[in-house]
Amino acid sequence: MTDIKHHVVKGEVMWANVIYPKNNYNGEPEYSIKVKTDIEPLYELGLNKKTKQDEDGYIKFKRNPINKNGDASPPSIVDSQLIPWDFKVGIGNGSFCAVRLAMIPYEQFGGGIAFRIDGIQVIKHVPYELKDPTEGFDKVDEGELPF
Repeated sequence: MTDIKHHVVKGEVMWANVIYPKNNYNGEPEYSIKVKTDIEPLYELGLNKKTKQDEDGYIKFKRNPINKNGDASPPSIVDSQLIPWDFKVGIGNGSFCAVRLAMIPYEQFGGGIAFRIDGIQVIKHVPYELKDPTEGFDKVDEGELPF
């Protein structure tokens, strides 16, 4: 088995779906996080050149929620003091994190290196806030149809 190398990127994060997996556009569950960081050093380490930053400078990294043995495989998450993260607390947009990426060589499609989320350190936490679920609604008496 090949030794897996790691690389850490640091930056502001968006859409940190790392507490629980979320379905991607194909309906498959995945962990993902977008990190605002310099992509050039990652290209030098072997990141596929097809991987691009979005218009705001963020790069999306992912992780499969199930490993090869069929077991749950969440990323490890710690706070700035290396204390395990409370999984009841979401990581909001604008948080600053260090993201440890596993660099996994692959042979398919001409070969390359996949960069997969391995662990996250939340350095500056911005709480994830849900919208008010009552926004846009008025109280209506039961049985009253306003139309």
